[in-house]
Amino acid sequence: DNIICAGESVTFTGSGGTNYEFFVDGTSVQNGAGTTYVTTGLLSGQVVTVRVSNASGCSTTSTGITTTVNANPVASIVSNDGDNIICAGQSVTFTGAPTGTNYNFRVNGVSVQNGAVGTYTTSTLVNGNTVDVIVTNASGCTGTSGVITMTVNANPVAVLTSSDGDNIICSGESVTFTGSGGTNYEFFVDGTSVQNGAGTTYVTTGLLNGQTVTVVVSNASGCSTTSTG
Repeated sequence: DNIICAGESVTFTGSGGTNYEFFVDGTSVQNGAGTTYVTTGLLSGQVVTVRVSNASGCSTTSTGITTTVNANPVASIVSNDGDNIICAGQSVTFTGAPTGTNYNFRVNGVSVQNGAVGTYTTSTLVNGNTVDVIVTNASGCTGTSGVITMTVNANPVAVLTSSDGDNIICSGESVTFTGSGGTNYEFFVDGTSVQNGAGTTYVTTGLLNGQTVTVVVSNASGCSTTSTG
């Protein structure tokens, strides 16, 4: 149909003689015995013709082929995380632009989502992963965005111990809970924060039967993990 996308390769083939001089908009671009002319540089509306000469030196110019060249989208990608530094397991949403008909999201060059949806959400990225998107427009032309390189920091391994071996105490008895694995420790009793800071221990005499103590351990990267109770 002689409708292409910008930069697409097209091969024009002449026949009927011994020499072929190809022209683009009247300007000679190739002359010799070769029957084909290959180009990726056509602009929309340009006309390609060929002057065919035979062994007698007689020549005829073909009718022209006019090519419609549709523009490729200028693709871009953004994430909902401002600095693209996250903690392991954190959810990130990537959005492709401009508005198109298809979005092929890739992680490290491998397609992970391909379809009409312009966003891709994942919580499985690892440190150094790159994400980009190939956007297809209504003309069927495509553009590839730049890449976003993610920094994914590890979560701490949160550990909580108590000073009472079997966790069976008498009412009013003092118990010391000790967290480890990070730089900040937020202790909770039944989901309510009771202490938050650099201190690794929480001491209480006010526990009631059946109450559960946990600690959220944060590391220097700001990533956190909640201990078992």
